[in-house]
Amino acid sequence: MSIEAIGIIVTAAGVIVSVIALVLQMRVQIRQIKAATSAQLTDKLNDYNRLLFDHPEVYDELDQPYQQQSGDRQTRAELVLDMRFTLFDEAYTQYKKYKLLDEQDWAAWKSIIELRPTTPYVLDYWKANRPFYNSDFAQVIDELMHQNEGVSRKRVE
Repeated sequence: MSIEAIGIIVTAAGVIVSVIALVLQMRVQIRQIKAATSAQLTDKLNDYNRLLFDHPEVYDELDQPYQQQSGDRQTRAELVLDMRFTLFDEAYTQYKKYKLLDEQDWAAWKSIIELRPTTPYVLDYWKANRPFYNSDFAQVIDELMHQNEGVSRKRVE
């Protein structure tokens, strides 16, 4: 075997080792990105839950009839629902578009969505604000609300 042939074999082996190392590094980075995404979503959910815990009067507002406010003025309940649906929309986007949540993670988020109270206020808010959310996500929420039609969950005191 000539020196030239040995050089080609060594170069090819080096390229193969480099590609394998690159693939392994990418897999580690993808896992880190998924973990960071999950942690950020969990932090936002905790902030949302803390807000509800610190301000239980919002539940009383959610039991009232929904009246969309004009202009820039929103009720506290509308702001809370904006936070809620935006958070769930973000989780859905991370799952569906970016593939950063797997099926099991999305199933957990979906169960959290199903646990949230479905009052006439929430239903009317959703009808009025549905167009502002991702259409695929809106369809998921529509299906969940349809499944829970007639089921109103009140908070436990």
